[in-house]
Amino acid sequence: MQVGFTGCFLVELLVRWAAEGVIDFFRSADLVWNVLDVICVLIGVVDASAEIVMLATGLEEQTPLRGFTVMRVLRVVRRHASASRQLTPQQTCDKLRRKKVIRIMRFFRELRMMIFSTVNCLKSVVWIILFLFGLFYMFGVAFTQAVTSYLDNLEMRKLSEYSSLQLYFGTLDSSILALYMAMSGGQNWHVYYDSLATMSGGEFWCLLYILYITFALFAVVNIVTGVFVDTALQSSKNDREVVVQEELEQKQDYLKQLHQLFQAIDENSEGRITREVLQQAFKHETILAYFSHLKIDVPDAATLFDLLDFDQSGTIDLEEFLHGCYQLHGEATHLEAKMMQAEVRFMKENLIKLVDDMQKVHTQLKFLKRLP
Repeated sequence: MQVGFTGCFLVELLVRWAAEGVIDFFRSADLVWNVLDVICVLIGVVDASAEIVMLATGLEEQTPLRGFTVMRVLRVVRRHASASRQLTPQQTCDKLRRKKVIRIMRFFRELRMMIFSTVNCLKSVVWIILFLFGLFYMFGVAFTQAVTSYLDNLEMRKLSEYSSLQLYFGTLDSSILALYMAMSGGQNWHVYYDSLATMSGGEFWCLLYILYITFALFAVVNIVTGVFVDTALQSSKNDREVVVQEELEQKQDYLKQLHQLFQAIDENSEGRITREVLQQAFKHETILAYFSHLKIDVPDAATLFDLLDFDQSGTIDLEEFLHGCYQLHGEATHLEAKMMQAEVRFMKENLIKLVDDMQKVHTQLKFLKRLP
């Protein structure tokens, strides 16, 4: 670990030299701290080299420079303090805002979801533990009472054939532990079944134990799993940044599929699609199936071409195709319906105003006709 941290510090120092330049590195306002960085890295390199040599030669004595660990800790602390000191409040806010990008990176998204799901499941864990304890306690009392009543004779407790029965169900705590191990897989449930079967007339308790195992494995375990899964799904849905990242990824995947469809239609790789090319493509079942898979409902090639040719140039380029098809896919949203209602209302108001103006013009014309 010591060698690993030293390597990280050395790489950081080399990157800073490459970015700032060696001369400017020692001319900056943080000259004292930069010199401390160089000294700490040099000490770390010498220390790590000495440690590697000692391990190779079989020596286990402490290296003489191991006491400089405090200086390396000071170096880490100063890097954060120095960077924070040089930033204005606005720059600090911008820096923290940029750091949020790391949280929604695709590489860390699954880890972040697992951590947040685990934290959100803690409340459910408490109730599940209480429920399981109640289940174990209820059956444990029943089995313990039955075994202690059966082994009421002290001589019977000493018999070897009842040793397992006394071990597993002789006390309440041992019964609860046995029931938990049988459900969780810590011990084969058949072991406890065999111990109950040694009781004279223990068929009822064996049947009750079978019912417990059936209920615990096929009902309780599935219910507990369902609670955890539901809590994890709810936590992921309520995480705004995860939802936004998923939406962005879905959009990128959809645009990628549209790009592939554009290339399939543009067989000559001209970078544009004409009306004739689109009509010819619609004769292939594969192209129609691709449109259906992308949830784009198109009645015919001519209508689709008119909808995608925004600039009325007679051709459709890649940008028009991607933007137009993305707007056409799926069903109409509530926002689009409201926008349509607003446009219809606007057209209605303009039409009423136009009719009023026409009536005024008509009245004026009638008045002009009456003049000599």
